Amino acid sequence: LLIKPFTIPGTAIDISCDVSTSKARPYLTPSFGKTAFDSIHNISHTGAAKITKLIAEKFVWPNLRKCCRLWSRQCIPCQTAKVQRHNRAPLWIFTLPDQRFDHINMDIVRPLSPCKGYRYCLTIVDRYSLWLEALPLEDITTETIAFNFYTHWIARFGVPSRVTADQGRQFESTLFRELSRLLGIKHLRTTAYHPASNGIIERWHRSLKAAIKCYMTNNWGEVLPLILPSFRSSWRDDLRATPGMVYGNTLRLLGQFFSEK
Repeated sequence: LLIKPFTIPGTAIDISCDVSTSKARPYLTPSFGKTAFDSIHNISHTGAAKITKLIAEKFVWPNLRKCCRLWSRQCIPCQTAKVQRHNRAPLWIFTLPDQRFDHINMDIVRPLSPCKGYRYCLTIVDRYSLWLEALPLEDITTETIAFNFYTHWIARFGVPSRVTADQGRQFESTLFRELSRLLGIKHLRTTAYHPASNGIIERWHRSLKAAIKCYMTNNWGEVLPLILPSFRSSWRDDLRATPGMVYGNTLRLLGQFFSEK
């Protein structure tokens, strides 16, 4: 570590920061480290490995990694909401796309408790960057699915060349097939009654539901904007980066106390 004092702009307060990496990290006491951990971990209750990586990028204190692993195991909402599962080998492995937003997976989370008229969620994951979106829906008609897909994904990230979805009636409808044809999208279907064939998004559903459950509220639509940035900032070993790096820089989280300046 290389510790140097920095003055907080507009105050006479100095804080010690580690400048041995490319970004200055505030040096915290273990007690204040627990406050920093809770502030970021409680956004989406990310797992021990990912939250440790995320915290270590932003702060430093003695035995940081040991503390983060311990506090993750002691988190009551995490222990209550999360289920340990044993995964089987997949039937077939998708090839990795060679560019972002080229191949996406789509699915519907249903049904959720009513929240301001919303009962469903359209979820979309980019296979290349693992950038994810969760869009609250009032209904799951084909028109609603197609409208939200076009206005919230295509309008922001462009037209994908491939879309993987299950064989639900919304994705097999004439309207969705015609939209795919007009935009030049190849529609790939997963195996019927086999959720593991769309595992990349089914695993995300489990994490999303667990994070919502940790908030202990039925107003899931209000906590989605809090949860999504945390998932996008979580380290992925398969990417060796975070999904948020699709924009070329890390995302600043709600629980981050200090800016780069």
